[in-house]
Amino acid sequence: MSLPIATYDEAALAGHFGIGPADLPASVRTLLAASDLRHRPIIGAARDAILLRALRELERDLEAAGAHRQARWEEGWSENRDAFRASGYDLAALVPKFVRRGEPVRMLGDYIQPLSERFDVDYIRLLVTWLYARFFAEVSEIHEFGCGTAQNLVPAARLYPGRPLFGYDWAKASRDIIADLATHHGFAIQGRVFDLFHPDPLLRLAPGAGVITIGSLEQLGTGFGPFLDFLLAQRPAIVVNVDSFNELYDPDRLTDALALRYDRKRNYLFGWITRLDELAGQGKLEILDRRRTYGSLFHDGHSHVAWRPLG
Repeated sequence: MSLPIATYDEAALAGHFGIGPADLPASVRTLLAASDLRHRPIIGAARDAILLRALRELERDLEAAGAHRQARWEEGWSENRDAFRASGYDLAALVPKFVRRGEPVRMLGDYIQPLSERFDVDYIRLLVTWLYARFFAEVSEIHEFGCGTAQNLVPAARLYPGRPLFGYDWAKASRDIIADLATHHGFAIQGRVFDLFHPDPLLRLAPGAGVITIGSLEQLGTGFGPFLDFLLAQRPAIVVNVDSFNELYDPDRLTDALALRYDRKRNYLFGWITRLDELAGQGKLEILDRRRTYGSLFHDGHSHVAWRPLG
């Protein structure tokens, strides 16, 4: 017997973001009305099957993240660039090809089954729009590092028309996509090739700039020091990181223990929030928010931490 269909209304979504329903921005309410977040909980034998699938995934020879994968990302974003152009510059073509539509996903540390293939795109769009509305209202310009297809700069362009946007990625195809967005959608956006492992010391952010990363820090593993030092030296008004953070998992909870093992086997980001906490203790930065929300089948790739440099 199937479990009842559930969805996330304004109250539930606000709870995910740690606010009251009255504090949900109008921009997010509008998007939510056009989103399809219907889902079913996964329990019993169906949940056991997912746990078994996660265990079997860990038995595979998984490719580890790192600088050696640059060519893979160039290939992937080139695929999206070509599809974007072939579609007549339809923004829907910017969704990465690795997004597995209709798959079970993680929400607040457990599994649900989306009923719509749009669920992943809709929920992430809501999350990103909320983060822009909450933390970037007063910034002079917005910089996304590791922007990929630049799909997550589109909500910023819509929320803050005319505000300068900058997208950085180590794949040249990302710069091509951003040039197309400027030409064919009129966004105030510029792109530049940038390596998070070796930040360009000549790059300077304008006073009052905001920085966001979405799913890109995972590629750094434990080698995030140079990029974090770069951010601290730039002293942006706000930094928001959306990624998988080992510190937000509960190692005594099975679903989280599996996610931790998965992230370690993939050599994904490890120790970022621990380092931020250390720097906060030294008075070098202030942490404004940290929260886990959404993930794929194997880990929580869309938790977030918001912080700002001090001094």
